[in-house]
Amino acid sequence: MARAPGRHRDGERLLVPCEGGPCTSRLVRSPPPLEFEEGHLGVSVLDERGPADDPEYVDVYVPERM
Repeated sequence: MARAPGRHRDGERLLVPCEGGPCTSRLVRSPPPLEFEEGHLGVSVLDERGPADDPEYVDVYVPERM
């Protein structure tokens, strides 16, 4: 059975772009986690403004952690 273009199977590895942090991308499994710790600086949060089949993370720095 063929998949629709841009659809990801659960457990499939995805290279998701990251914006505003130390990394330009992150390797995650589908479905991508909503957020994860980014070392001691803050968290990376899944940006849900774009299409669901093209996820992207935005790094959010927490001032008290810097």
